[in-house]
Amino acid sequence: MTATLTLEVTPRLEQRASPELLAYAGLLALPTTELESVVDREVEQNPALERLESPACPLCGEPGPACACAARRRRTDGAGTDRLDVLIADELTGAEAMFAELSPIVPVSDRPVLSYVLGSLDERGFIDMPVEEMAARLRVSSARVRAVLDLLRRHGPAGVGAPNLRECLLLQLERLEEQGTGSSLARLIVDQHLEQLAAGRFGAIAAMLGASRAEVAGAAEFIRARLRPYASLEEPRLRRGAPPAIPDVVIRERPEAPGEFSVEILERRRVTVVVAVSFAEAARADELAPAERERVDAQISGARAFLDRLERRWETMRAVAEFVVARQREYLAHGPRHMKRLTRAQVAAGLGVHESTVSRATNGRYVVLPSGRVAPFAHFFEAAQGPRTVLAQLVADERTPLTDAVLADELTRLGFPLARRTVTKYREHLGIPRHTER
Repeated sequence: MTATLTLEVTPRLEQRASPELLAYAGLLALPTTELESVVDREVEQNPALERLESPACPLCGEPGPACACAARRRRTDGAGTDRLDVLIADELTGAEAMFAELSPIVPVSDRPVLSYVLGSLDERGFIDMPVEEMAARLRVSSARVRAVLDLLRRHGPAGVGAPNLRECLLLQLERLEEQGTGSSLARLIVDQHLEQLAAGRFGAIAAMLGASRAEVAGAAEFIRARLRPYASLEEPRLRRGAPPAIPDVVIRERPEAPGEFSVEILERRRVTVVVAVSFAEAARADELAPAERERVDAQISGARAFLDRLERRWETMRAVAEFVVARQREYLAHGPRHMKRLTRAQVAAGLGVHESTVSRATNGRYVVLPSGRVAPFAHFFEAAQGPRTVLAQLVADERTPLTDAVLADELTRLGFPLARRTVTKYREHLGIPRHTER
């Protein structure tokens, strides 16, 4: 038997990613800072592309002259252009840095209010001027001043903007409670018996609250270890560096529809690229030689393809953000207890795209929440965030230490059916000691 070699043509159907799809996927996955470099390189390589000078701030996307970030010192590259990777804030005061951090979420008309509020803070971070007086001096409504002050209190150091020591401590306790590490007894003592606490009258406090002296002593130690009698903006993190992340998406509550939220992609403001007018006119000219026309048409085609990829990137980011906002509306409106379980696969199924597309559109991206906090986009996909937050709150509010089995029953009653072993795992992850040690 003799072996022979033959060639056969066999038809076969298979899916392959087109070069254009691969280019789009790569562009979608880029973080903002790297996108800037890619855009600059494309403009340099293709004369049909032109990047317009945008008045938008590279940090918040607001128009430069009206932007609080304009006060931020910048280093520039060789061409004298602001670059995201060289922004610095070494010379900023705490108030200037906080002003810059809050600018993406404060309406332009309220930025003078924010500036006035920050300028009214004393060295301890207190404000002893009533809201009504500030409103009268600024000739705005008290509601606008109160909204800006509340935003500062939520986003700034815990306790900032308080009128006195008691309110400063209460604001710090409120922040700890939001993080699941508060103490209801400490809050009661600060609110009602701060003078007795300062005098060390633990026995009197225990008698008035119906608690043991040991419990009061424990709460006093908690206050001593976890709270500060000031909330100065001159924190090291505010003096030494720029904000921890450049936001890609801003979620704002619609003023005309409370409880409804809008989404804005900041990159659209920061990056403005178009087909150069000169090339568009050249393409319409009749006097071009065939070879020259072919070259111009190829460059314009490449420019439009790149612009299309940019537009698809932004539309994908918007679609994903709007889907997530629709699913997490209750969380955005009412807080962590209302966080729903959400996965990237669910978002992909809802939008009719591949899960990898959702991952590329969200990985390494940051979002400004309506509260003013800048959070990773991945925050919305922490599937166990809801029950963990409720678990921490249950422990913070307990009058007597609850076992993991009782906590599991309480979580089930609240809509989070978890096994005792799962509750134990979550409790350990949160750093909460077992009930015999609490």
